[in-house]
Amino acid sequence: MKTHIPSRASHSGAFALIEVSLALGITGFALVAILGLLPIGLDSNRNSAAQTVAANIATQIEGDLRTSGTLAQSIRYGILMTGTSQVYLDQTGVLLPNSQNCRYRATTSFLSATGRQAVCGTVKITWPGQAAPTNSSGSLTAFVALNRN
Repeated sequence: MKTHIPSRASHSGAFALIEVSLALGITGFALVAILGLLPIGLDSNRNSAAQTVAANIATQIEGDLRTSGTLAQSIRYGILMTGTSQVYLDQTGVLLPNSQNCRYRATTSFLSATGRQAVCGTVKITWPGQAAPTNSSGSLTAFVALNRN
């Protein structure tokens, strides 16, 4: 009489413990790597959003300066057309009276000009607004040339 010895082929549908352990190890390693990159991605996203808002604020300030014509200061933000001025803004670009709750600081610097002539200057947006411009975490600088005629 022949005895039937089960062959390995009849149990091939199951995974061995070593295979399952190896798969869990690889998956765990991949998850740790992905979770390790998550803070970097979030920080990059936050910086990108802050730069986009700063660019929009600089555009709003430039538009305000252009529409002020020959006035001594801008209409919306009250920026002087000579020398250096600072204004404080929230995260949407709304003018604030002081730096207490501000998110952005806008510093404008203009070359002295007399009468009705072209004026050149810069608009520098820094954030956070409470920090000194030299200690800010981010900044955006734009050149502005205004025809005052």
